[in-house]
Amino acid sequence: MRTPGPQPDTPIPHVRGHCHDDLLWVIALSGDIEDAVVALVEEATLRAERATAHLLVYDLDAMGFCDSSLLNHLLRTARQRHVVLAGTNPFMDRLLDVTGVAHVFTRVATLDAARSLTSDERAVDDRQ
Repeated sequence: MRTPGPQPDTPIPHVRGHCHDDLLWVIALSGDIEDAVVALVEEATLRAERATAHLLVYDLDAMGFCDSSLLNHLLRTARQRHVVLAGTNPFMDRLLDVTGVAHVFTRVATLDAARSLTSDERAVDDRQ
C-alpha cells in the first residue's frame, strides 16, 4: 500500500501548460498525479480551452503514478476536444488498456511526435 505524499526519489508533482505556434497546447505533468494535483491539471486545461491552440497534448513523459481522478479528467476533456497523450509510461498504457478507454486518445511516444500531428493537420487544411 502506498503511503500518502511524495515518495522518496519521486519528483514533486508539477503541472505546466504552454502554447506552441497557436496550433499546439502542451500540459506537461511530472511526478505523481493524485486527486489533490488534478485541480491544477483542470486549471491548465481550462486555460488551454480558452486559448486558440487547436491540439491539446498532455505530456506524460515525466509523470510517475496517477490515480483515477486524472483518468476521469482526461476522459471529460476528450469529450470536448481531441486529446493527445505523449510519452505515456507502461503504467499509464496499462491503465488505459485495462479500463477500455485507450481508443479515446491519440497516443504518441514523444512530444515531437505530437508536434508532427499539427504538421499533418496543416497539410490536410492546405488541401481543402
